[in-house]
Amino acid sequence: MTFDLPIARRDVIKAAGAGLATGLLTGATAQAQAPAVAQAGGEFWTAEYTAKKGDVSLQIYRKRVSAPAASEAARPVLFLVHGSSNAALSSYDLTVPGKGEYSMMNVYARLGYDVWTMDHEGYGKSSRTSGNSDIASGVEDLRAAAPIVAGETGRSRFHFYGTSSGGIRAAAFAQAQPDRVDRLVLSAVLELDPRGRVLGADFVHGVIRSSHRMTYTEVARLLETRPTSEDERRYGPFLEDFRAMAELAGHLRARREARGSIDFDLPDADVVLDDAGLVVGIVPESRNVAHRLIEEFMLAANEAVARHLLFAKQPAIYRVHDRPDPDRLVDLREVLESFGYQLKGDLEEVPPSAFQKLLHEIEGKSCVRLLLDLL
Repeated sequence: MTFDLPIARRDVIKAAGAGLATGLLTGATAQAQAPAVAQAGGEFWTAEYTAKKGDVSLQIYRKRVSAPAASEAARPVLFLVHGSSNAALSSYDLTVPGKGEYSMMNVYARLGYDVWTMDHEGYGKSSRTSGNSDIASGVEDLRAAAPIVAGETGRSRFHFYGTSSGGIRAAAFAQAQPDRVDRLVLSAVLELDPRGRVLGADFVHGVIRSSHRMTYTEVARLLETRPTSEDERRYGPFLEDFRAMAELAGHLRARREARGSIDFDLPDADVVLDDAGLVVGIVPESRNVAHRLIEEFMLAANEAVARHLLFAKQPAIYRVHDRPDPDRLVDLREVLESFGYQLKGDLEEVPPSAFQKLLHEIEGKSCVRLLLDLL
């Protein structure tokens, strides 16, 4: 699984600053459109287009080093999504005389990209309406622009970068239509035996291409109950993979616990959004077998990277867990005893296995959250 980027990683960081969130977007039915404005001259060729979202007109901008030619191969497409503070051009095509390069469109056009951006509803040259250009509206803007970009470039997928809420718009589109998004990643590819022992590891550029939009709850149901006939029809090719993943995750967890690893299993919080992308609540997230499955694979990948850096004698930052403070363990022992549990042994040398045993004893009890916080 490899993916060759046409630019070096340091160039991406230099141009994008805080980091580049990339994906690949597939348009709907491609449609070519004559640009409303096209200009050649100087270093760049530019063009402007208009997309329609119902009665709303959306202005789209394009920049390349040279005008498109029928004889040339399609260039990679980069689509830039602005946030809530500025429109497209002031975000990505700003010129400051005498102050160096401020245009991200210029930077990537020089690197060989066909660079696009757009004014979302209510910004720049796009229609101003009574709407507030929220996240859901931004997703629909991107849906409207995609066929034009695909028709003009011959590319059905393109790279995606967004700043601030522009990144959220891009992520929301990817979440809404995962079958139309490819995600660029740096992958840790591990070879393991049936008992979860790592036999080898490789690190490569890759592409995640989603076949289904799955949730932790749905995967947990498929693993913990007998799949229905509808499940077999919808997920048939993946059910055996899910079972194999769960079995392997179990072996990884057992090996990790045998080494003394401690899993406090504290729940995270889920942020609930409405259709407009506004926060309407925060609820505790219940962890299930699917969460644990992914966590085991993430830990295995982290360990593989750490081993690689160690043996390559490369400097790296590691998180070190010091031994617990004995004075605090005295207080913990007293609280545990009030609930009927014991922390045995010399508090100066409490082994991880003692905490593992305690965690298993309190699992599922009404006092578990209080004691986990203390631990």
